[in-house]
Amino acid sequence: MVKNINNKVGLNIKLFDRIGDDLGTKLKSLTKKKDIIVLGKNIINVILEKKVDIEAIEKIEKIEFKLNKKEMFLMEIYKYGEEVLKSYKRLNLTIKLMNGDTRNNNFKKHDLLDYYLENFINETYIFTDRIFRIFILIEKKAEKLKLTNQYKTLVILRKFYFEFVNNIRDLRNFHTHQIRFKDVKTNRLGAIEHFNELVKERWLKGYTELIYSKTKRNCINALKKNLSALSNNTETILIPVNKILYKNILPKI
Repeated sequence: MVKNINNKVGLNIKLFDRIGDDLGTKLKSLTKKKDIIVLGKNIINVILEKKVDIEAIEKIEKIEFKLNKKEMFLMEIYKYGEEVLKSYKRLNLTIKLMNGDTRNNNFKKHDLLDYYLENFINETYIFTDRIFRIFILIEKKAEKLKLTNQYKTLVILRKFYFEFVNNIRDLRNFHTHQIRFKDVKTNRLGAIEHFNELVKERWLKGYTELIYSKTKRNCINALKKNLSALSNNTETILIPVNKILYKNILPKI
């Protein structure tokens, strides 16, 4: 069943909410109330380890959800929107994991921080890629419907958005295809850790812990700042896209 795509994770994109509501209403209208009750009862039975009516569940699963052209188009956008949400959750998760206790005897501290930073960069690329695909979907539809002004506006909005995210996308491409991502702060921590292994002085071990804590805090603050800017810019840029989609494009499909 179609759900509120933002799912209370801190991302507030009205376009996704509206599409989710519209598709949810449609799918509910195609599912009989008694079928929903049967499905609910069987879910409870699974939890309580009671007998489950397999035939009833299979019958519900075979219900044909016939969507018109407009709804099919919205479903395409919705699928990318779900991936944007998953990406946003993972970006948040990276920060939370980094903020926890990352001490592990099998890994150097700077290696762990680099891993989190690399993961954040890769996930940011996925997030922006799905936004790009949503833009292209809507642009093509506007062009096909000969909505010239709206098409031009969408192209300008897309270009403006990707000017903002291009730096991190380029960094990810360079990191993936040429050399691994390197951060000055974690490189410094790595050098201190290596020196600590060679010298093995108690005071240096304490100094290494201090630098690690400071480096981790700086990295976390930088990622939080980046994620906040990414979500704010994405939310803002999709407001006019939402208006164009519902005011100009969907009525003509």
